[in-house]
Amino acid sequence: TCAKEVYNHGDVQTFFDCRAWVYVSQQFRTRDILQSIIKQVATRTRDMTKLLEEELEEMLYKLLQGRHYLVVLDDIWSATDFDSLAKAFPSDCSGNKLLLTTRNNNVALHADAQSLPHELRFRNQEDSWKLLCRKAFTESIDRVCPQQLEEIGQEIVAKCS
Repeated sequence: TCAKEVYNHGDVQTFFDCRAWVYVSQQFRTRDILQSIIKQVATRTRDMTKLLEEELEEMLYKLLQGRHYLVVLDDIWSATDFDSLAKAFPSDCSGNKLLLTTRNNNVALHADAQSLPHELRFRNQEDSWKLLCRKAFTESIDRVCPQQLEEIGQEIVAKCS
């Protein structure tokens, strides 16, 4: 994804002191998300299973305070979900970034009303076919779809583009 390319870019890795990527989804638990981020930004972590959610928020806040951080909240579904996580992120440094991926434009605007969310465009049929072949047929040197799979491959592309 576009967000993954940004996250993994060399300049981004150099600029930020710490980075974390968490998949949020519809059925997430705040404590699981907080623990995942803590594990990614801390040099060492203690057992967090007995900590309350508020203690995890405080721990993450202290870990991030004064640092340039990038945290990607991938596939966040609602403004309420964002609000349940937002208080764990300090805003004491202008270099901090929370990057959200969402299917709901209102979630992005809720997180930052001043932002202009980037909306991804759909690929055309030809680009979708090339992408499918490049990703699905890695064993083939020229990454060509075998003839016996072409019909089903075209059906997949038609549904996804």
